Amino acid sequence: AYDSATVTACDNATVTAYGRATVTAYGRATVTAYGRATVTAYGRATVTAYDSATVTACDNATVVQYGGTVALIAEAACVDRRGPCVVCHTTAPPR
Repeated sequence: AYDSATVTACDNATVTAYGRATVTAYGRATVTAYGRATVTAYGRATVTAYDSATVTACDNATVVQYGGTVALIAEAACVDRRGPCVVCHTTAPPR
């Protein structure tokens, strides 16, 4: 954790946090968070969050989020850059 980042990690979770990111990770979750991102990850979720993104990911979800809010469960994938980039998601669309 760098800067003012806050991290809670349990079990085999792997977390890298920068800026004012807040991360809670359980199980084998892998999280990288930048800026003011807030991430909660469980199971084998893989999350990369930037800026003011708020992400909740469970099970085998894979999320790359720039701003906004997303909650994914089960076998899901999400790429949402909230800009001129392609938005892709399966199982559960971003909120």
